[in-house]
Amino acid sequence: MDFIKIKKLKKIDFYPKFCLIIHMKHPDDFEDTKDLSIYVYDIIKNISLTHSLRKTNPELYNFFFCLFQRHPEKEKKEVSLITDISIRKFPGAKKIVIEHRDKQFVIIKSNGSEDSISWIKCVHKTVFTKNKHLNMAFRYAIKDQIRAFKNDNKNKPCELCKTYNNLTADHVIQFYKLKNDFLLENPICPDEFTEDKFGSVIFRREDVKFVKAWQEYHRKNAVLRILCSPCNDNLDEYHPEKKKLRKILQIKLN
Repeated sequence: MDFIKIKKLKKIDFYPKFCLIIHMKHPDDFEDTKDLSIYVYDIIKNISLTHSLRKTNPELYNFFFCLFQRHPEKEKKEVSLITDISIRKFPGAKKIVIEHRDKQFVIIKSNGSEDSISWIKCVHKTVFTKNKHLNMAFRYAIKDQIRAFKNDNKNKPCELCKTYNNLTADHVIQFYKLKNDFLLENPICPDEFTEDKFGSVIFRREDVKFVKAWQEYHRKNAVLRILCSPCNDNLDEYHPEKKKLRKILQIKLN
């Protein structure tokens, strides 16, 4: 492992507001992946593009070197061979002002090869398929509609058990059916994604027309209802009794 020895890497921290590094944590110091996502986002938001992070900022190089060792396919990515890290403008990014979502990490290896690497996969130690990314981006695009519905119905109980605890919004017409029906009308969909500051997978800005079309489709066709989390978890389209229950609720709402 090609690791630069500096004074106590774990004694340096990052304050994005002032762009100062005075006590940086180690990736393994975080027990919660959300906290690690926020921490990495704050770093990426303020870091500049560079051909050699090792030369421009050894402390950050060490941090990302350690982070990339968490990659769920680290053998395939050969992260143990990293000798440097390059931060480049993501292919397709056309903006003059480079934001965090436009920055791409490229690892440079001792065998002379280079490879892009996803920091979010390293945070979560999980491999997401493109279809999984697509589903996550679809859900993120309508989160404001879901939030608005929950706010408008915050005084209503669960439609099944009438509890007021742990309430959430549920799709009567299932989300995946809405998404698949939309894709039938819009078969050309994005296959590249980015992340927000919390590491959520989202569509890129270049796909804003596609996103707006999906948001409008969802606004016109989605039927939402208030359920508590336990009741929502028990609704399963593959279970006959639960499927029957969903059908009864759908008729009730109509």
